[in-house]
Amino acid sequence: MKNIINSKNNKFNSNIVSIIVVVIAIFNYIYLVKIGYIKEVWIDKITNPPNIFSDYVDNYYRQTYAFANGSLYFLEPTANLQNLKNPYSYEERTNAGIFYLYDTSYYNGRYYSYYTVIPIFFILLPLYFITGKFLNLAIVNLFILMLAILFIGKLYKLVVDNYIGKISRKLYIFCFLAIIFSCNIFLLMRGLKYDIPISCGILFITLTLYFVLATCNNKNIKLKMFFAGICMAFIVCSKPTYIVYYVLIAYILLKLLRNNSINIKDIIFLVIPCIVIGIFQMLYNYVRYDSVFEFGAKYNLTEINMIEYMGFSWSKLLRGFKFYLFKLPCIDITRFPYIFMNLYSDNDIHSEILYENRYVGMIIFPIIVLGLILNLTVGKNHKELKEIITVQRVLYIIFLILVVINTTFAGVSETYSLDIKYLLVFSSVILFLKYISVQPNNTILKFTIILVCIINIAIILPISYSGEGQIFLNLIEKISI
Repeated sequence: MKNIINSKNNKFNSNIVSIIVVVIAIFNYIYLVKIGYIKEVWIDKITNPPNIFSDYVDNYYRQTYAFANGSLYFLEPTANLQNLKNPYSYEERTNAGIFYLYDTSYYNGRYYSYYTVIPIFFILLPLYFITGKFLNLAIVNLFILMLAILFIGKLYKLVVDNYIGKISRKLYIFCFLAIIFSCNIFLLMRGLKYDIPISCGILFITLTLYFVLATCNNKNIKLKMFFAGICMAFIVCSKPTYIVYYVLIAYILLKLLRNNSINIKDIIFLVIPCIVIGIFQMLYNYVRYDSVFEFGAKYNLTEINMIEYMGFSWSKLLRGFKFYLFKLPCIDITRFPYIFMNLYSDNDIHSEILYENRYVGMIIFPIIVLGLILNLTVGKNHKELKEIITVQRVLYIIFLILVVINTTFAGVSETYSLDIKYLLVFSSVILFLKYISVQPNNTILKFTIILVCIINIAIILPISYSGEGQIFLNLIEKISI
């Protein structure tokens, strides 16, 4: 069996990730077409008011249209809404019977989109100027997600080359597949406006880690740090709560500094673009909401008054931890694929509201559970595992912080947790590979790890494509016709 040692010179292993991504992209495009998420590639019937403000038009299209016409806000009069005593009250809006844009940020008589503008500036707006049409959001998200998976593969290869070293080709490919098919990332494939910021966040977290760690080969360090700084800024532009990942990035940078892999001058090349882009984001926030730190989520017009809802309480936090850690999926042996998202929701917490959507708790991810067990048990006996164990512990801290933030300001939802689940799965798989490398003759260990990965895939992959509980089943039926 051929082995890969610093596999950058192995063309097969260099291209296998790209081949896998292409295959996944083709399958998921067919999947999105089959279930009706992609009915047309280009959307050209909403380019003029009032169509741009119809109920079926997504806020990404509205914001793109506003930017194209030189405005930061949606071009619609909202006099009736402005006359309400509290426009953020769902009951008051309903009783008044006025029209308003649901799930849209409203401030000082103007509508804004509080979602990331990155896909607008880099994809939707350029294509709109060229074609006069909007690219289907499901395709936009598919492109972003496939790019994220491609760089997850590059990051994986970089870590294997420089930290693991010698593993079999089959194990190399299997573990990459375990990463991408075990973390539920394909739930984002539906391409809703809620999914795109998370897809962007995963992409830029991965890119930042890739460029930072790529400095270990001592080539073009300042250029890599410059790109890392751009991507690092885009992490927060994707979703502001992702600023917690700066803790992980800071730890890695300190580690590289101590190892003399980089110096202070190199870090300056990272910091400058990050600050510049951050200033633009803060100015964008200020001209919309009169605050450099406000991204607009609390001014969202929905069934909940977000200004009142966003608050800390111990009862809400404890419930959030219970769901994020221990919520189980639904099992139905009479329906394929037999395992589904748990749609049960009980929002009554002593007159408080905890938004709870379909979710699968961390305990149902065998890779994450085994990674935690190994992290707590094998580190003392194997110094070779110290680096990855420390990185994992930083990720555990980030997870705890994200649970507090999400529970307080957002709620419990599978999409809110996918970024940290991906990194916990990624780091656990790297720990498995490193542990196997220090005990190469331990066949029971290797078998156990492979079995855990297979079980994780078997549990999570159907959930990724089950959506409301029927999407995957409907897909199978349509393909079979």
